[in-house]
Amino acid sequence: MISHPVGFDPGLLAQPAEEESDLLGWLQAQARDCGSDLERMLRLAPRLAAALPLPGQGRTALLWEALARLAAVDLTLARVVEPHLDAVAILAQVHREHDRAGGGTTELGASLLRRLNNR
Repeated sequence: MISHPVGFDPGLLAQPAEEESDLLGWLQAQARDCGSDLERMLRLAPRLAAALPLPGQGRTALLWEALARLAAVDLTLARVVEPHLDAVAILAQVHREHDRAGGGTTELGASLLRRLNNR
């Protein structure tokens, strides 16, 4: 029997919506198609990043479910995709901040380097 904290309602755990279920099924099919081919995984990562919500966009449960399902098929694929998602989210945030500041494309790379060096 699963023990839950006092006051926790397991019914509050959301089931994926139909659209999300379709996405999760597609992800698993893509993962199975890769097999254990690392080159295919690396080519697939950008496609998965385009289909998944990025970290920090408020859809963490869906993102974690997607990564868990990828890991269930192939842990290496999940470990390839997760940092790719982080990198895309960081670049998107830097780009948004840079656009708000009115910077041009030339300064974008310098802005990113400054941000990474300050970590």
